[in-house]
Amino acid sequence: NAIEYTSKEGKVDIVTYKEKDKIVLRIGDNGCGVPQEDMKKVFTKFYRAKPARNMKAYGTGLDLYLVKSLLEKIEGSVELESPNPDYKKGSVFFIYLPGTFDSNL
Repeated sequence: NAIEYTSKEGKVDIVTYKEKDKIVLRIGDNGCGVPQEDMKKVFTKFYRAKPARNMKAYGTGLDLYLVKSLLEKIEGSVELESPNPDYKKGSVFFIYLPGTFDSNL
């Protein structure tokens, strides 16, 4: 989604790190963003935030629902933050996975 909803001139960053007993993937972009009122709804089945609908006519609204559902099955989680009060400046998703890596992050 970060790539899908960010322009060709945009930027997507993926960072991984350890936090206590979790592995964290931080995925940030400067795409169309998610308004505050839609932040919880984007994880529900078939929901698409207005900026996503305006940017691309197609889409099922299942991607983030499936991500959340699958993560919960392995005792992980996902969170969404807006990096700026102006949601049009992108989104930051945090994916929390249980476990540890043997490598240095």
